[in-house]
Parts: sequence; C-alpha cells; structure tokens
Amino acid sequence: MTSRFTRRHLLLQPAAAATCLTLPAAPLPADAEAAPITPGEPYHAIGHTSSGQRGATYEVYESWDHVRLSDDDGGTGDALVFERDGDAYRIRSTGFNWGGYDTWCAGNASIFLGDSNCATRWSFAAAPGGGWYLKEHGTGNYVTNPLDGKQWLKPFDGVVTGSREFTRFTFAPAG
Repeated sequence: MTSRFTRRHLLLQPAAAATCLTLPAAPLPADAEAAPITPGEPYHAIGHTSSGQRGATYEVYESWDHVRLSDDDGGTGDALVFERDGDAYRIRSTGFNWGGYDTWCAGNASIFLGDSNCATRWSFAAAPGGGWYLKEHGTGNYVTNPLDGKQWLKPFDGVVTGSREFTRFTFAPAG
C-alpha cells in the first residue's frame, strides 16, 4: 500500500520538474544570530509581499492542507508555534483539518501540513528592509510566494522570473 506521503510526493514531482528557476540578482543575507520568536509561544507569521501583508494559513488541495498566505490584505492567518530542534526550528500550525498533520513540511512543489516524520527544519535570515526570511535549514531554499493569484508558499533557491518573490515575514504574538 502506498503511504499518504508517497502518493503526494509522486503527484507533485511533475509540477516541480517543469519549473525553471533563476537565482536572485542580489545574494540573500546570512542567517541572523537571534530569532524573532520565543520557542513554544504562538505567533502570527505576516508575509510582506508586493500584494500587501497577509498572514500564513492553510487550505485543502488534493486532500492535503497546504500552506499559503491569506486572501485578505491585513489578515493575520493562523497561529504558528516554533519548536526548537537543535540549531533550527520545526513549525507547527494551530489550524489544520486532519489530526496529527499540523507540521510544516517542504515538498517538491509546496509547503504542506504533514506529521512529525516529514517535518522540515527551518531557520531565520534577516531580510533587507526589516523582517525575516524563512529558510529550509542547511539549504539555500527560502520560502517564496507568487506575485499574483492564490498565495501558495513554496521553498526555492531561486525565483521564477516574473512570477514569484521571496516572502519577508514579521511575527506578531498570537493572543
């Protein structure tokens, strides 16, 4: 029997293979020494994009919760909890549709909510002009969002010219 993760992985491979990436013109900043959050506390991750400020949330797509930015400019999205994992963090969403599938997992074509077995380790990198980039720890992959349409988040080491941008986040305590 094919596991839920394996089926999803197979579905996303063709889309990822068709994507052509280019590196950004300016190098991204090195990881910052201090994180903008306190581990274990809930926060709203507000994505500052060319289309406004939108909170990180999730939506069902092909029977999985995928991470995206909210539709409303100024929306806060769902609260996230950053859990320390050595020199990085695991991100757990407080909103989800399936019990036990609440952790941010980087796939080939998106960030989705999976179980703890697929949890991606994340770190923070200071963004020019303030805020933070979320980075897959130990890689050159940063969270990006599309310039228009539904704001599905994906990790990339480059930006698809004219269609995606790096997502700059600020973090507000959820109360």
